[in-house]
Amino acid sequence: MRDAEQLYVVFSVEAGLDVVALSVLEQRCTTGWQGVIIAGASDLPDALFDRPTAPGQDVAEDERTWLERVFDSHHEAFGAHLGAAEGRLLVRLCSGHRDVGHALRSLSLARGMADLRQLETAEYDDRGFARRPFASAVWHGVLAMEQLDLRPFEPDAEPGWRRGSGLPLGVLAQVQVYTSHAAGRYQGRAHSPGCAYRRPEHGVGRDDNLVSLEALVGSEAFDPCSKCGGYAIRRLNQD
Repeated sequence: MRDAEQLYVVFSVEAGLDVVALSVLEQRCTTGWQGVIIAGASDLPDALFDRPTAPGQDVAEDERTWLERVFDSHHEAFGAHLGAAEGRLLVRLCSGHRDVGHALRSLSLARGMADLRQLETAEYDDRGFARRPFASAVWHGVLAMEQLDLRPFEPDAEPGWRRGSGLPLGVLAQVQVYTSHAAGRYQGRAHSPGCAYRRPEHGVGRDDNLVSLEALVGSEAFDPCSKCGGYAIRRLNQD
């Protein structure tokens, strides 16, 4: 198949419905996995996607790739750059490429994953070339890579540079955070999945840490990269 290395919805009696890359499915089969393939990303019909631009068509010249941040909490666009509804970002990043349709289909499947580390996309073929089930821009559709201003939520305890106001995180407490190391137990600073200083670039790896935003705020040993902020959050829902 031309696009064999993509995401697939599969079913097994042991695990139920799951989303995996073909290379991951190959590994499972060698250990005795039994199940059925229900559909690949390319099988999803066009009718499911309200695509603002056609494949190969550029976005408008006056349209920014990245939305400007809105700091007025009463503005209707406040927080939009962090939301899951910001799906047009993926289209803008893939502008001029024919794979924008496939990227949107991959994004729709990846969003259903409870733990993005299970995608295990860092596989390589016999020649050493990376086998990627989707364009790297898809990660920007499921993760917001930019650093948040968490200072108001940091504990109001000992005087120092990390002293905050101790505000409760509320609905943000259980937001997923992905980072190379959350507790500072390893040498080097923590990086986000989109940081250019880590290898491989772009995407969540099986060795990354998954913690809640609440746990990250409470981690005194967290040592973030100054360029990427050290982490990326799962894109926010409407709540």
